[in-house]
Amino acid sequence: MTSWMTDGHAYKRINCVPKTQRDVAAFIRENCRYESVNGSMFGKAPGDRYTSQFYLASLTHNGEMMKRVCEAFGYLLHDHGIEIGEIQLAGRHWSALPILGAMSYHFGVNTFSIRRERKTYGKHNLIEGTVDSKPVLLVDDLANSTNSFAFCQSFLRSNGIPVMDKCLCILNKKRKDDATFLWDKYSEQEIIWLTTRCQVTDK
Repeated sequence: MTSWMTDGHAYKRINCVPKTQRDVAAFIRENCRYESVNGSMFGKAPGDRYTSQFYLASLTHNGEMMKRVCEAFGYLLHDHGIEIGEIQLAGRHWSALPILGAMSYHFGVNTFSIRRERKTYGKHNLIEGTVDSKPVLLVDDLANSTNSFAFCQSFLRSNGIPVMDKCLCILNKKRKDDATFLWDKYSEQEIIWLTTRCQVTDK
């Protein structure tokens, strides 16, 4: 990841992202997608029901899979004109933690997480980690799932912390035929994704 110009890296780029996309999609399909037995399951919001849901913890807690996810993320960011050394990463406390930890280890990039509510003990933190002066790229396991990106975006802007108009995720839950496929419906940020609902569900 130190150079994008060598033949070795050019060759790796051609093969890394598509293969990782296929492998991640297969892993999610086999280990992280849950179908309702009776045709519907409860969502987070009152009255919400789904026929299936995604829980990516089995993926984000798998060291080998996250190593490959980080490599692919690096190339995807480069493709979008984002240099990893010129940004910092942040996300919702808990859901984004495995990704932030893996990216910090893999690239040495600064990361921090944002809590929904201030801790009621210790230092009473809202932010875990250290914020520097670089623009923030928000990350999460899912896009178009909950308002995690919008919550973090609002918090950062209200505190004068520069946040990018793009966000990074493993799985974009929208189908490609959806008009909002390219953007997170809550934060209206452009999504950089590794795989999509279509690749995971074949529909």
